[in-house]
Amino acid sequence: MTDDQGDPRRTESLVSVVVPTYGRDTIQFQDAIESVRDQTYGHIELVVVDDSSDDISSWLDSHDDWFTAVKRIRDRDHDGAAAARNTGIWNTRGEFIAFLDDDDRWHPEKIERQVATFRSAGEETGVVYTALEYVREGEVLRRASATTSGDVTKRILMGTSLGTFSTLMIRSCLLPVAGFIDDRFPVLEDREWCLRLSKHCQFEAIDDQLVRYRQGDHEQLTDDFRALRDVAVPLFEQKHRPLAAAYGPACERAFLASLYQTCVTSGLSSGLYGEARRFALRSLAYDPTNRQTWMTLVAALGGKYTYYPLRRARRTVHHLANQFTSD
Repeated sequence: MTDDQGDPRRTESLVSVVVPTYGRDTIQFQDAIESVRDQTYGHIELVVVDDSSDDISSWLDSHDDWFTAVKRIRDRDHDGAAAARNTGIWNTRGEFIAFLDDDDRWHPEKIERQVATFRSAGEETGVVYTALEYVREGEVLRRASATTSGDVTKRILMGTSLGTFSTLMIRSCLLPVAGFIDDRFPVLEDREWCLRLSKHCQFEAIDDQLVRYRQGDHEQLTDDFRALRDVAVPLFEQKHRPLAAAYGPACERAFLASLYQTCVTSGLSSGLYGEARRFALRSLAYDPTNRQTWMTLVAALGGKYTYYPLRRARRTVHHLANQFTSD
């Protein structure tokens, strides 16, 4: 571990990077940490929360000179990623906190650009997030933009996505007022936390894909769907439907429609087409004008015979659009 006395980086704000890991392939984990090492911003504290093999521990020990400070916390209970992130947060000391999933990667300029955005945006900004690209086995599946800024509470309630934990950087001073991550959520915990954070600050977006988010395999997607259907969606509705209703009937309907739409998308990805159809109809009951829900319903109607051709067509459109944009 390095001593920052006499190090010019000490004049920069300390950014704490929280990385939860559990049972991750060592190569993927190292790849994620190396993307933190490669940041153009220098004053970084790395906090790894894990219950993994000794290989990760010894590898971190041999590379602790990459960062201003390194903390490794053993998570013997393994109560899930949200609880691990909270453990990491408790052990940070940075002005800003960023999160990286142990199989994702950052663009080298991510932290530098987020800190610069905080400085230019002012004290009212508490969260800066970036766009991202979704990848599986090295293939870019799609790219997501980041354009929603300012007071984003109503937008989140109505279904606007602000990315994943790996895109977020927050001011640590928000924690006493907004609270930590709700670890009762097995999924959707990033969206739920962003909603609570948004009630206390402004958000700023960087519309560049500075995060590569690795999509899970089929087994993981199926587990995620069940957790979404049985735990996350009911809990999200219970916690935040009153707030949506306070914004008016239109917001409440959009809130419920967007929640059920997450089950549609997850069900399709898991091959659970009957579940996807069921939740699509529930979503359309609250918002019959949503074109995305109608498209996913059509995709689910014929099972794999409609879903896979439509998915390939969508990816082709995304690929052509990205090529056109880059040209």
